[in-house]
Amino acid sequence: MRNTTRNPMLEMIFWRKPGESWLKVNFDATIDSKNQKVGVGVIIRDHNGEQMAACSEPNLLLSQPLIAEAAAMRKTIELCTDMGFNRVIIEGDAKVILEAVVNPDTCWIAYGQIIQDVKESFKELNGWKISCKKKR
Repeated sequence: MRNTTRNPMLEMIFWRKPGESWLKVNFDATIDSKNQKVGVGVIIRDHNGEQMAACSEPNLLLSQPLIAEAAAMRKTIELCTDMGFNRVIIEGDAKVILEAVVNPDTCWIAYGQIIQDVKESFKELNGWKISCKKKR
């Protein structure tokens, strides 16, 4: 849905619920370069849009955006595994990270070890899908 009344370049993106018995997990990371801080956040909702779990945490060691996004995805998998969730749709806006996770080849880039951790963790989930959301 586009808002063409005020600004034709503004695209409205709405959360879409997953199918019944599925969960949708949204994750993201943000970097405050000035203060050298990174934050990652995760929220999990059911097919009714009800919040099932959420977490956020600061991290002072991650300075590159893609490493921060990879760490946010790893936190997503950790939370889903800890909560015993299956049939999960993981949605984020870091297309490079999401593509690296579904690629069967070993990732040798700076965030490669995090990607490999995520790939190993996926083996513990009985059902999962990955979805890339457009950035706002």
